[in-house]
Amino acid sequence: MKSILISGAGVAGPTLAYWLKAAGFQPTLVERAPALRSGGYAIDFWGLGYDIAERMGLIGQINTAGYHVRQLRIVDDAGGQRAGFTLHDNRTLFLFVFSAPGACLPAILDQQKAMLRDVYGRDGWECPHILDELDRIGELYFDRVSQVKMQNWSRGRVALIGDAAFCVSLLAGQGSALAMISAYVLAAELAAAHGQYELAFGRYERLLRGYIAARQRAAQRFAGAFAPKTRFGLSFRDLVVKAFAIPGLARLAIGADIADSVQLPEYSWPSLNQWAIA
Repeated sequence: MKSILISGAGVAGPTLAYWLKAAGFQPTLVERAPALRSGGYAIDFWGLGYDIAERMGLIGQINTAGYHVRQLRIVDDAGGQRAGFTLHDNRTLFLFVFSAPGACLPAILDQQKAMLRDVYGRDGWECPHILDELDRIGELYFDRVSQVKMQNWSRGRVALIGDAAFCVSLLAGQGSALAMISAYVLAAELAAAHGQYELAFGRYERLLRGYIAARQRAAQRFAGAFAPKTRFGLSFRDLVVKAFAIPGLARLAIGADIADSVQLPEYSWPSLNQWAIA
């Protein structure tokens, strides 16, 4: 039995450990953080990643922990709806995004709070109440939207998966799903290559490279709508979002950007039925 060391217990690492175990390998998972992260950005989860989670028996837990979005709204200072369209089910999510090109993001919590107050302190709606609540928190998820683009996803006996290899950014909305897909494919290709890692790493990257690149390009196209820099840009974005309320238009306009364009091969998992999640 071949042993494999996995660094990082985020989404990709445990998924890789699961499927390596199912393939008959002996994975060891290490993580330097003292505890699981308690905060972070909302996770969008669908497509092939959802299928892989279902094969792992995780769908019930995901549905319990998460929520299904029914409606997207863009509001003005008075709370009036400027644009929006219905998605799924019956929960609400609020997004606060601002553009800060070239700005140096603070690493100290008090400075992060000060920056948010500076950006949103003159806005209406629920912003004053939300800013007041900053005084009561000791942890804040505060980060720059960025992508990772690597010339190669492996070198020697080391391979990268998930965000370490190809972070698509929150603008693509599939980071967790893509992490699970890459972990699944890498484990499967290592099994198919009988542990010949050079062969497995090459197949893994060839299968997913184009698919991931398309996701990164889609995120870059979406960036302008996510955080418009001008009033005209805001108005145009709102008109587009309103238009998405027309049945079928959203799928026609952005369907190609969010649909999974890769079909995973059928893989064999010789040890999958010999153990299960406790």
